[in-house]
Amino acid sequence: MAHAAAAVTGARRAGRRPNAGVSNWLQEQKLERFRREIAVKEKKRSDFARENPEKFLVNLGLGDCLAASRRRLSITVTGHVEERGNTVYSIRCGLHVPDNEKKMLTWVCKHRLCEMREQFNDVVMKALDTEYAAFDETPFALRGGLPGTTARLVAWFETLAKVINAGGFSHQIAAQLMNSLQGPIISEGGEVVAAAAPVNYEFRPTPVLRFDPIPRQPTSPSAAGNLSSAAQNSQLGREQPADEGIIGEVPPESDESGDGH
Repeated sequence: MAHAAAAVTGARRAGRRPNAGVSNWLQEQKLERFRREIAVKEKKRSDFARENPEKFLVNLGLGDCLAASRRRLSITVTGHVEERGNTVYSIRCGLHVPDNEKKMLTWVCKHRLCEMREQFNDVVMKALDTEYAAFDETPFALRGGLPGTTARLVAWFETLAKVINAGGFSHQIAAQLMNSLQGPIISEGGEVVAAAAPVNYEFRPTPVLRFDPIPRQPTSPSAAGNLSSAAQNSQLGREQPADEGIIGEVPPESDESGDGH
């Protein structure tokens, strides 16, 4: 590692371009460290949610917490983008005190359709059993990314937030769902501990979220350039809302990772 870095530095001082093989190797090392950091932080959140679900929820302001510290959860599917050849949906989550809408903890997580089906819909169906009828009017998205997929997801996740806020799940299931939403770990003192590196948790003065374009997985340098353009558009408020067009170009796909809106 030290020899490779020295080679790059020496080439720069000599006015030469560093060897492409060395540069690629250094880039791969950085990406690998990034992957390990994400894995460690996600394991920390997952372990906390699994081993002590009640405390995990109470710290978030959900579950059996005091009325003064209770928060309400909001979940909104804001649209989708193409990442590494897959259609990935952005899910904006918020936790706010009902009497204080101006202070809201917000974050964005990203999932493919197949991941959402496994981590959310399947879990909810099994947990609620016959009470899954609460979702009858807002069914989950069909397989295959057919037209109307985003609209179905928007309605389904809104219902999910209502059921969580109403205490319709056991502590274990509610914590599992919040873990899948990449919810933050909040200390007893109210400090937000970022549980996954690509997610920005922010206490906003208003409920408006600054979209976080950082991908869930490390990408190649060329893909990173595309993401920076997406970041500029999102900061200007140009992210496509649900069912008003595709964010980026989405080629036809045969599996359920696609979306026909």
